[in-house]
Amino acid sequence: MNTSSDFILESLPHEIINHISTFLENADHGSFITTNQNIHESCRDETQKKYAMKRGVNYFCTHGDLEMVKYCHRINIPFTKGAIDWSARNGHLEIVKWLFENRKDGFTSISIDFASMNGHLHVVKWFSKNTRVVCSEQTMQFALENNHTTIMKWLHENKTECQSKEYVHIIVRYAWISHNFDILLYFRDRGYDVNF
Repeated sequence: MNTSSDFILESLPHEIINHISTFLENADHGSFITTNQNIHESCRDETQKKYAMKRGVNYFCTHGDLEMVKYCHRINIPFTKGAIDWSARNGHLEIVKWLFENRKDGFTSISIDFASMNGHLHVVKWFSKNTRVVCSEQTMQFALENNHTTIMKWLHENKTECQSKEYVHIIVRYAWISHNFDILLYFRDRGYDVNF
């Protein structure tokens, strides 16, 4: 008896099966399954098949392939919150928007952290404008660690949670450690104590 999941897997184009198979970890050996293995052979049960399909969707989100994301949606492949997170991480705003408008899987607060870390100000601004995402203590630090001072400054100037003395203290401390004197001057000029 074929389950609906079997039908979905059998109807997938080889491109998707190859991507899914490539990124499915083989639990027995801890290595990645090669692309020329069939997903039915490598998955022992329905849970593994669903996991493999979700990994495939996240792969397309990570690599900015909106058409494949839409295709996976049309054929009812399961998505996770990670789909938006990975799209944000790599600056694929069109995928973030499409997922936000067409899926109900949600996202995690790490989306804005990922975008900040990788210098995607347009994604950071979109999340700030269109969601209620709150920056974590690491959001500005990730931007600063990766030399995205424009994002760090934008977050400080536009996100209330990034303006608290405690939050700024963490950033100023990191600026001292990393010898980032431009950031120290930036906060000093705004009235913050930058002395340690």
